[in-house]
Amino acid sequence: KDSSSVNECPYDPRGYFIIKGVEKVVLMQEQLCRNKIIVERDGKTNLIQASCASATLETKSKINIFIKNNKIYIKSSSFKELIPLSILFKAMGCESDLEFISLLNPFLNSNEKNCRKNDIEVISLLTLEECIKNSIMSQDDALFYLSNRIKYLFKIESERPIENKIKEVKDILSKIILPHIFVPNDDYFHKISYISLMARKLLRVYLEINVNPESPIDIVNDRDYLGNKRIECSGDMLSLLFEDLFKRFNTELKKEIDKY
Repeated sequence: KDSSSVNECPYDPRGYFIIKGVEKVVLMQEQLCRNKIIVERDGKTNLIQASCASATLETKSKINIFIKNNKIYIKSSSFKELIPLSILFKAMGCESDLEFISLLNPFLNSNEKNCRKNDIEVISLLTLEECIKNSIMSQDDALFYLSNRIKYLFKIESERPIENKIKEVKDILSKIILPHIFVPNDDYFHKISYISLMARKLLRVYLEINVNPESPIDIVNDRDYLGNKRIECSGDMLSLLFEDLFKRFNTELKKEIDKY
């Protein structure tokens, strides 16, 4: 139908909504790329960290790996304190200290000949002393350690049996930490490999190691670089808005039905 027949300008590009007599437009929005490792410097603490905003259709979460006081920690909103990386690896089934050191070797796949062995030994062994201090030698010990550090909203939740807590830790490791990486039959191999890659990227920046001599040294990523972003169009954002409102409607409907 011609726009001029309804007293509209024929050159109007349309694509807007009229709400209470006012034109409203849904704009595109830039979002930081999901499921991608970003090495950046924290503006508050000034620490170099490797982060990943992991997301699936059901779950969204972010983890940070950084070096603080010469120790490698991982930060997750599911735990009330920083977790030493070696303890997290043991909880995921990587019980061998030698395997942990080899996975975090920043010279992995490197052509550099003058490897600073002292750096490898010092950096890779940073959090192994935490395992010794807390008497963590097996996966069960690590799961018990993490079960006492789960963040709960209510104090009464923290008084549940230890078996329930350990089961919740396993759910956190498989579904909350890097949810976009699937864990089949409690096999955390792919998740361990991804976290190891994050740690190696961080160590290469921290130690100023050039993995490929033909290219410049790995540097801190620029979060404002367009390649590290994705554009969400109006259709995606409207679908998210509808999903939130529909879930809220279902919740309110259930409450009303329960009342009657």
